[in-house]
Amino acid sequence: MPGLFLAMALQAAAPPQPAAPPAPVAQAMVTHRAPRPPHRFHFHMPRLPRPPRGPGRNAGPDSGAVAKLLTDLAVTPAAVCGMAVAGLGNGWDDWGGQAGANALHDEALGVRAERALFQTSLQDPRAVPVLAASLGRPEPCVRRAAARLLGHSNLPEATRALRDGLQRPDPLVREAAALGLGIMEDPGSLEALMGALGDRNVEVVRMAAWAL
Repeated sequence: MPGLFLAMALQAAAPPQPAAPPAPVAQAMVTHRAPRPPHRFHFHMPRLPRPPRGPGRNAGPDSGAVAKLLTDLAVTPAAVCGMAVAGLGNGWDDWGGQAGANALHDEALGVRAERALFQTSLQDPRAVPVLAASLGRPEPCVRRAAARLLGHSNLPEATRALRDGLQRPDPLVREAAALGLGIMEDPGSLEALMGALGDRNVEVVRMAAWAL
């Protein structure tokens, strides 16, 4: 959470404190746990085929997939778009576990695999300019999608794009960039977000305060 971002930065600068010894009651609970009862039921659910292992397994969406997503979101009703963007990266598919156990029989595997692309952080640098340009789109949902995808990426290009966005003349871009940096929780962006607290636009200030 963004509030944790600032707390972590301050904690890192403080001298380490010695850990207090556990209380007797807590120590007793740790050392004398009751054994767990055995599971009574064992279900063996069918699995859908997993995506192939290899370099592309965790590659995330490429620039083409990102451009298509943003285009589709722009023509989606605002409420539906907002729900879709809120789900970006939030476990749409569990390929590592009981994948497909609750899938309807006529759900296309290709569609589910396309959704699963956006569970993984962005790794294609070519998608960064596409997302950076979308931080100023008129549709709030598309701006949020661009900020989330950049914020969840560990690409240095994504970090630079969000920091640069804080300096853009368009307040929509600055607000979305602050959102992305709050999601990213990059300690190196702390100074940039602190500077945004003095922005002339109240919505940028509000978002920067949230990000911190």
